[in-house]
Amino acid sequence: MSRYDNDNTNHKRLLEVDVALDKLFNSTERVPDMFLENGRSLLRKQLPSKSGLKSILHQILGEPQPLISGVLTDSYIYIDHVLVLDEKGYPVQLTPPETESQTNVSASSLEIPDNCTRVAILDIGSSYVYKPGDILVGPARLKQKLLELEGFTVVCLLQSVIYRYQPDEKALYVKRELANAGIAFK
Repeated sequence: MSRYDNDNTNHKRLLEVDVALDKLFNSTERVPDMFLENGRSLLRKQLPSKSGLKSILHQILGEPQPLISGVLTDSYIYIDHVLVLDEKGYPVQLTPPETESQTNVSASSLEIPDNCTRVAILDIGSSYVYKPGDILVGPARLKQKLLELEGFTVVCLLQSVIYRYQPDEKALYVKRELANAGIAFK
Protein backbone atom coordinates (compact mmCIF):
# COMPACT_ATOMS: atom_id res chain seq x y z
CA MET A 1 0.00 0.00 0.00
CA SER A 2 1.14 3.50 -0.72
CA ARG A 3 1.95 5.67 2.23
CA TYR A 4 -0.09 8.41 0.52
CA ASP A 5 -3.80 7.67 0.91
CA ASN A 6 -4.85 9.81 -2.05
CA ASP A 7 -2.68 7.86 -4.51
CA ASN A 8 -3.24 4.25 -3.52
CA THR A 9 -3.16 1.83 -6.45
CA ASN A 10 -4.69 -0.91 -4.32
CA HIS A 11 -7.99 0.98 -4.35
CA LYS A 12 -7.89 0.93 -8.16
CA ARG A 13 -7.06 -2.78 -8.20
CA LEU A 14 -10.01 -3.57 -5.94
CA LEU A 15 -12.25 -2.02 -8.60
CA GLU A 16 -10.74 -4.27 -11.28
CA VAL A 17 -11.15 -7.31 -9.04
CA ASP A 18 -14.80 -6.38 -8.47
CA VAL A 19 -15.43 -6.05 -12.21
CA ALA A 20 -13.64 -9.37 -12.82
CA LEU A 21 -15.79 -11.11 -10.21
CA ASP A 22 -18.86 -9.82 -12.01
CA LYS A 23 -17.93 -10.15 -15.69
CA LEU A 24 -15.45 -13.02 -15.78
CA PHE A 25 -16.75 -15.26 -13.03
CA ASN A 26 -20.42 -14.22 -12.69
CA SER A 27 -19.87 -14.33 -8.95
CA THR A 28 -22.43 -13.13 -6.46
CA GLU A 29 -19.56 -12.43 -4.06
CA ARG A 30 -18.37 -8.89 -4.67
CA VAL A 31 -16.05 -6.36 -3.09
CA PRO A 32 -18.10 -4.23 -0.66
CA ASP A 33 -18.97 -0.83 -2.11
CA MET A 34 -17.40 1.03 0.81
CA PHE A 35 -13.98 -0.19 -0.40
CA LEU A 36 -14.60 0.85 -4.01
CA GLU A 37 -15.53 4.53 -3.72
CA ASN A 38 -11.97 5.72 -3.05
CA GLY A 39 -10.79 3.88 -6.18
CA ARG A 40 -13.57 5.44 -8.27
CA SER A 41 -12.59 8.88 -7.04
CA LEU A 42 -8.91 8.25 -7.86
CA LEU A 43 -9.72 7.02 -11.37
CA ARG A 44 -12.00 9.97 -12.17
CA LYS A 45 -9.00 12.26 -11.58
CA GLN A 46 -6.15 10.03 -12.79
CA LEU A 47 -3.58 11.92 -14.79
CA PRO A 48 -2.31 10.52 -18.09
CA SER A 49 1.00 8.70 -18.27
CA LYS A 50 4.06 10.91 -18.60
CA SER A 51 5.59 8.71 -21.28
CA GLY A 52 6.12 10.01 -24.78
CA LEU A 53 3.48 7.71 -26.31
CA LYS A 54 0.83 10.42 -26.66
CA SER A 55 3.15 12.62 -28.73
CA ILE A 56 4.11 9.62 -30.88
CA LEU A 57 0.41 8.86 -31.47
CA HIS A 58 -0.25 12.51 -32.41
CA GLN A 59 2.66 12.36 -34.86
CA ILE A 60 1.33 9.16 -36.47
CA LEU A 61 -2.36 10.05 -36.58
CA GLY A 62 -1.91 13.65 -37.72
CA GLU A 63 -4.55 16.36 -37.71
CA PRO A 64 -7.42 16.60 -37.04
CA GLN A 65 -6.70 14.55 -33.96
CA PRO A 66 -8.97 11.49 -33.61
CA LEU A 67 -7.40 10.42 -30.30
CA ILE A 68 -9.14 10.90 -26.95
CA SER A 69 -6.97 10.43 -23.89
CA GLY A 70 -7.95 9.64 -20.31
CA VAL A 71 -11.19 7.68 -20.77
CA LEU A 72 -13.09 5.73 -18.10
CA THR A 73 -15.50 2.92 -18.88
CA ASP A 74 -18.75 2.61 -16.94
CA SER A 75 -16.99 -0.12 -14.94
CA TYR A 76 -14.26 2.37 -13.98
CA ILE A 77 -11.51 0.87 -16.10
CA TYR A 78 -9.03 3.57 -17.11
CA ILE A 79 -7.99 3.70 -20.77
CA ASP A 80 -4.96 5.78 -21.72
CA HIS A 81 -6.13 6.54 -25.27
CA VAL A 82 -9.24 5.70 -27.30
CA LEU A 83 -9.61 5.61 -31.07
CA VAL A 84 -12.78 4.86 -32.98
CA LEU A 85 -12.46 3.22 -36.40
CA ASP A 86 -14.95 3.19 -39.28
CA GLU A 87 -15.78 0.02 -41.25
CA LYS A 88 -12.62 0.40 -43.34
CA GLY A 89 -10.36 0.79 -40.30
CA TYR A 90 -9.77 4.53 -40.59
CA PRO A 91 -9.88 6.65 -37.42
CA VAL A 92 -13.07 8.66 -36.92
CA GLN A 93 -12.90 12.21 -35.61
CA LEU A 94 -14.63 12.47 -32.22
CA THR A 95 -15.45 15.56 -30.24
CA PRO A 96 -14.58 15.04 -26.60
CA PRO A 97 -17.54 15.86 -24.36
CA GLU A 98 -17.32 18.68 -21.85
CA THR A 99 -16.15 17.43 -18.46
CA GLU A 100 -15.48 19.04 -15.14
CA SER A 101 -11.92 20.22 -14.79
CA GLN A 102 -9.51 17.47 -13.83
CA THR A 103 -11.91 14.61 -14.52
CA ASN A 104 -11.60 11.95 -17.17
CA VAL A 105 -14.00 11.42 -20.06
CA SER A 106 -16.61 8.69 -19.68
CA ALA A 107 -16.62 6.15 -22.53
CA SER A 108 -20.43 6.16 -22.56
CA SER A 109 -20.47 9.94 -23.14
CA LEU A 110 -18.56 9.60 -26.42
CA GLU A 111 -20.80 9.87 -29.46
CA ILE A 112 -19.61 6.81 -31.36
CA PRO A 113 -21.28 6.16 -34.74
CA ASP A 114 -22.88 2.76 -35.38
CA ASN A 115 -20.77 0.03 -36.99
CA CYS A 116 -17.55 1.48 -35.60
CA THR A 117 -14.80 -0.30 -33.71
CA ARG A 118 -13.63 1.07 -30.37
CA VAL A 119 -9.88 0.71 -29.82
CA ALA A 120 -8.32 1.06 -26.36
CA ILE A 121 -4.62 1.91 -26.47
CA LEU A 122 -2.92 1.04 -23.20
CA ASP A 123 0.40 2.67 -22.32
CA ILE A 124 1.93 -0.17 -20.28
CA GLY A 125 4.79 0.81 -17.96
CA SER A 126 7.77 -1.44 -17.37
CA SER A 127 6.52 -2.47 -13.92
CA TYR A 128 3.62 -4.31 -15.60
CA VAL A 129 5.86 -6.44 -17.83
CA TYR A 130 7.92 -9.56 -17.10
CA LYS A 131 11.42 -9.37 -18.51
CA PRO A 132 13.01 -10.55 -20.80
CA GLY A 133 9.99 -11.87 -22.69
CA ASP A 134 7.88 -8.69 -22.45
CA ILE A 135 4.89 -10.59 -21.09
CA LEU A 136 2.11 -8.67 -19.35
CA VAL A 137 1.81 -9.29 -15.61
CA GLY A 138 -1.49 -10.06 -13.90
CA PRO A 139 -3.00 -6.57 -13.40
CA ALA A 140 -2.26 -5.47 -16.98
CA ARG A 141 -3.52 -8.77 -18.40
CA LEU A 142 -6.72 -8.50 -16.34
CA LYS A 143 -7.31 -4.95 -17.56
CA GLN A 144 -6.86 -6.10 -21.16
CA LYS A 145 -9.34 -8.94 -20.71
CA LEU A 146 -11.94 -6.72 -19.01
CA LEU A 147 -11.73 -4.15 -21.80
CA GLU A 148 -12.17 -6.88 -24.42
CA LEU A 149 -15.29 -8.02 -22.56
CA GLU A 150 -16.60 -4.45 -22.81
CA GLY A 151 -16.23 -4.56 -26.60
CA PHE A 152 -12.90 -2.80 -27.08
CA THR A 153 -10.10 -3.92 -29.35
CA VAL A 154 -7.09 -3.56 -27.06
CA VAL A 155 -3.63 -2.49 -28.19
CA CYS A 156 -1.00 -2.82 -25.47
CA LEU A 157 2.02 -0.66 -26.18
CA LEU A 158 4.86 -1.51 -23.83
CA GLN A 159 7.09 1.37 -22.79
CA SER A 160 9.95 -1.05 -22.25
CA VAL A 161 9.77 -2.06 -25.93
CA ILE A 162 9.19 1.43 -27.33
CA TYR A 163 12.25 2.83 -25.60
CA ARG A 164 14.57 0.16 -26.97
CA TYR A 165 14.24 1.80 -30.36
CA GLN A 166 16.14 4.81 -31.64
CA PRO A 167 14.07 8.03 -31.57
CA ASP A 168 13.25 7.90 -35.29
CA GLU A 169 12.24 4.21 -35.07
CA LYS A 170 9.81 4.57 -32.14
CA ALA A 171 7.03 5.98 -34.31
CA LEU A 172 7.53 3.20 -36.86
CA TYR A 173 7.17 0.56 -34.14
CA VAL A 174 4.00 2.15 -32.74
CA LYS A 175 2.53 2.53 -36.24
CA ARG A 176 3.26 -1.13 -36.99
CA GLU A 177 1.51 -2.21 -33.76
CA LEU A 178 -1.52 -0.06 -34.60
CA ALA A 179 -1.63 -1.50 -38.13
CA ASN A 180 -1.52 -5.04 -36.67
CA ALA A 181 -4.62 -4.11 -34.67
CA GLY A 182 -6.48 -3.16 -37.86
CA ILE A 183 -5.95 0.60 -37.92
CA ALA A 184 -5.64 2.00 -41.45
CA PHE A 185 -3.62 5.11 -42.28
CA LYS A 186 -4.20 7.60 -45.08
